[in-house]
Amino acid sequence: MIQFTKNRILCGLLALCASLCLPEKSLAQGGVETAWANSLTAMKAKEWAKAHAILAKAVAQYDGRAKTLFGPRFGWFWYHKGYCELKLRQWEEAMASFKACYTKYPNKNAGGAGLDAATTGSFNFYHKKALLKWGDAAIGAQDWEVAIKMYKKFLQERDPKKDAYQRGAFYVNMSKAHFKLFQVPGGIENLEIAIDNKETFPTPDEGIMVGFQDLVEAVIEKQNEQALVDFLGKHRSDIRLEPFKMHRFAPVLMKLAADALAAEMERSAFELYALVPSTKA
Repeated sequence: MIQFTKNRILCGLLALCASLCLPEKSLAQGGVETAWANSLTAMKAKEWAKAHAILAKAVAQYDGRAKTLFGPRFGWFWYHKGYCELKLRQWEEAMASFKACYTKYPNKNAGGAGLDAATTGSFNFYHKKALLKWGDAAIGAQDWEVAIKMYKKFLQERDPKKDAYQRGAFYVNMSKAHFKLFQVPGGIENLEIAIDNKETFPTPDEGIMVGFQDLVEAVIEKQNEQALVDFLGKHRSDIRLEPFKMHRFAPVLMKLAADALAAEMERSAFELYALVPSTKA
């Protein structure tokens, strides 16, 4: 779900490094410059706990004066601290880190006239991307309303030329948040976007099936059988995958069908049982 954007990381690091020729001895020797270099090395090696420890120490030590010393580009540290927390499944902490990146280090008037030396030429490349990852962290924390809010805000504020994102996963996650709130129409709308554009986004089959599972659970809870029937009428072929792919979802489909039957949604149960792949060779 989460992926490094290598060029952006390197651009951010180069910009940050350029600002670190500071008179303070503590920064020149083993300070921020060492922190970003060591944390990047650890992240490249997927040593998330090690990288997180370095980044957490850096923000604890320098955040209070980072705006004066570095300007918006210090947001890099908060963003990647949050990234490590996502990898470590520390959802609440990740939400707080991405919030700090977005709220404390905006690019308003960055590079403009009349700014202090630290802010002039300083840029937080992750300012808008932090909204996306804030939403991802909220999904992990099952804070569905926050996830929807952050995802919508990201779409509104992102720079289409700079803030790329995995669109298939995005709309599957957006649908999940709606379904978990039992907002069936909103969930279907976003899931259909992911399905209708699955070749161009792309949207993986596994993501579509996860979204479908969320849909079924929501319609059973809301006793909205017609929504499921209508959805299958439009997207049955998108849900019926190749047999070797469908077999891994057979237990889930069987359970959902049983749940539908228990809820006296017989037609839904029949439709779900019909999706279970045959065990015959």
